[in-house]
Amino acid sequence: MPFEPNTIIASAAAGGIAGLILASWRVDREEKAKRRVLAQDRVEEAAGEMLAEAVAYQAGLGPGRPDASLWMSDYIWASKVLVAARGLGRIRRWMLDRRLKTLVGPVAFNLALAKPANENGDNVMGNALTAMIKAHRADEYADGVPMGFLDVALRQPEGSKEVSKVIRLLRRVSRTTLLWF
Repeated sequence: MPFEPNTIIASAAAGGIAGLILASWRVDREEKAKRRVLAQDRVEEAAGEMLAEAVAYQAGLGPGRPDASLWMSDYIWASKVLVAARGLGRIRRWMLDRRLKTLVGPVAFNLALAKPANENGDNVMGNALTAMIKAHRADEYADGVPMGFLDVALRQPEGSKEVSKVIRLLRRVSRTTLLWF
């Protein structure tokens, strides 16, 4: 007898287990890919509003930043982007975090990372954070909260290289590309 029943049963069991493991692995990979694509779309949507504002400013169609700081709006925007980026992979998330920290500054970024703004538009947490920062700021920040590159660039003239660079960074944030240059 060329085939023994024990061999046939063992082969069928091993093949079934291997097929089950590979199928579940493949489904898991497909689900991760779908989550990442959905997260990329949400990040592009969330980052698009600030990109539109910067492009309009560069074209002379929108206002820049006044002398008073708008770090609260940067905090709310960074919160939206960070919440949208929750499904991204580790490397893309790290690159996005680096870019956001450069754009909005360390204070707004770290606060958005620790406590994202509410999507309903409630600024209760933001008002509490503003009061806390004003009460406990050091002498080196007497003029306000340390700003990011976004705030600095939107105070420059419309055709300046800083505005062009901030638009380039905002495009990279919206696309969640892996390359920095």
